[in-house]
Amino acid sequence: MSTHHAILHYPDEWVLAPDPELHEEPERLSCGWLASHGLLETAALREANLSQVNGHVAADFYPLGLRERMPIMAAFCGLWYLHDNKYEGVGAYGRESWIRQAILDGHGDYPSEDPEMRAWTDYGAELRSLMSGRWVERYANHMRGWEISVIDEAEAMKATGIYTGVEQLLAVRRQTVGMHIIADLIEFMYGRELPAAIFEQQEFQELWRLFVDLGVIDNELFSYTTDLHNRWYNLITSLAHERHCTIPEAFDIACDLHNAHLDRWLTVERHLREVEGPGIDWWLNAAHYALTGGVIRNSRAPRYSLSHGADDVTVQLHLSWQRADSHV
Repeated sequence: MSTHHAILHYPDEWVLAPDPELHEEPERLSCGWLASHGLLETAALREANLSQVNGHVAADFYPLGLRERMPIMAAFCGLWYLHDNKYEGVGAYGRESWIRQAILDGHGDYPSEDPEMRAWTDYGAELRSLMSGRWVERYANHMRGWEISVIDEAEAMKATGIYTGVEQLLAVRRQTVGMHIIADLIEFMYGRELPAAIFEQQEFQELWRLFVDLGVIDNELFSYTTDLHNRWYNLITSLAHERHCTIPEAFDIACDLHNAHLDRWLTVERHLREVEGPGIDWWLNAAHYALTGGVIRNSRAPRYSLSHGADDVTVQLHLSWQRADSHV
């Protein structure tokens, strides 16, 4: 079987390996927190939770985040995974606003005796004690957008199967991959909030969209084999079907799209730094680490892979770390 090489670029300045011991205490504490809420009652749930190494996830995405917030982040990652694992492909019909309500004020039309909702309520209380109401509302709304998109995804799969059109797929995946949530949590993890005015800034809005799209494309590239095995739609499958090309060619198209988005990011970021000055530097640097941390996470997570068999060819993804100025 021959090998086809697909290249994914990121600047090497964007990579920051976390302290190798940073994950240990968050991992232990998050497991205890989930268990205390009755969410790890079976061996299968405990094994599934451990396989996600939530302490590593928190450290990979937010390597310079506040250490005291790492256990909260790891607990959230575990809670989010357990919820997603339950409702992916079927949708949480009738409860799509419950998590938003739990985060916003801890009151809502959800059963207080539900173990998962007790966990979300406690998590929301923790967020409200540490962040502004403005941030909490934005984050809660993004969680509701994600929940609704899981339903949209289930409906899309029923209607079109794995051959969903590229634009329709991307519209849903921009929500289901959770990149808006990951972006929100930069502020939480670093203990700093962006000024409200920055969200009206055109360049910042574009960078936020690029952050989301880069994360989505990366997710699709790494998850192709798992999605194919599960008869789940994926950007690669949709590109091959819509463009009438081979799977290896579809990987190249997706990588080219990622790399073009990266080049655009670097151009827009440079201008944003000039306009906003050093006050925006912390968030931009944290966004870099979150994106590359996600890629590093994907390269070793159970459901993702750097290598994919397709059309009697092995497609091998390569991460090319280059200086930022070599892209523009």
